[in-house]
Amino acid sequence: MQFRHLSVKHKLATAFALLTAVVLVVSGVAIRALASEHQSFTHYVDQTAVRITMANDVLDAANARAISARNLVLVSAPSARATWCWSARRPTARSSRRPWRRRTRRSASR
Repeated sequence: MQFRHLSVKHKLATAFALLTAVVLVVSGVAIRALASEHQSFTHYVDQTAVRITMANDVLDAANARAISARNLVLVSAPSARATWCWSARRPTARSSRRPWRRRTRRSASR
């Protein structure tokens, strides 16, 4: 049976069925890709972002120690030297700023 011998009703039904099948295939591919991207994002949030946060904490602690050591060298009064010596030895607490917000000159001077 050839396509040109079909009635208009059957031609339209066949075209509609074909378009419906194409939409279903594209939807299936999109859902599969979305699931893959969700898994990728979950991996990033659970592992990579945690490592970045920990690295930023280590960097902040190293910077605080370096500043304290620099101030210890610059201080000339013995009483002030004892204060800086104590602050250079103690571990620093995690800063309250958000890890994803970069420190700018304005926020660093406050």
